[in-house]
Amino acid sequence: MRRAGDITRLTLGDVDVRVDGSAAYQVPRHKTEADRGLIARRMPPSVHDGVDLPFALLTRLVTDFRSATSPSSARLFTACAPVAASAVLTTWLRDGLRRLQVTPSVGTVYASHSLKSGGATSANAAGVNRGAIAALSATTEPTLAASYISALTVPSAYDRFFFARLLPR
Repeated sequence: MRRAGDITRLTLGDVDVRVDGSAAYQVPRHKTEADRGLIARRMPPSVHDGVDLPFALLTRLVTDFRSATSPSSARLFTACAPVAASAVLTTWLRDGLRRLQVTPSVGTVYASHSLKSGGATSANAAGVNRGAIAALSATTEPTLAASYISALTVPSAYDRFFFARLLPR
């Protein structure tokens, strides 16, 4: 539930994958504070049995970087300038959807902004507390409700599976 620039600017030093299956990371507090004001966040471990694919992929990426003795300043996903991040993520997103043979309905456009609004909408549909969604997306609850969450979205098994780690236990 972050902006494209927040994701593409992540460095090896910004991410810590932990043995318990959780991950800690730091991102800019706000898009206008991209180079200062980092905030720390923690993603809890999965609540499902089996492989937690996002965590496994992140662990592999971090391990590969550390094995190659990369500096902590090495970017994890792309070395592109932050202004190009939106285009890069939009390309990745659309390519992934094409490979999965997902065709958007007429009038639907998937772009890098879909990461923040789509993530917030899915988390909300899964039942995640709006305060938690606001904290993860670095926005206020009123802004979240007005600009990022589509309240008419019908919850799916996928929403609940992906965001179960953020639900109260």
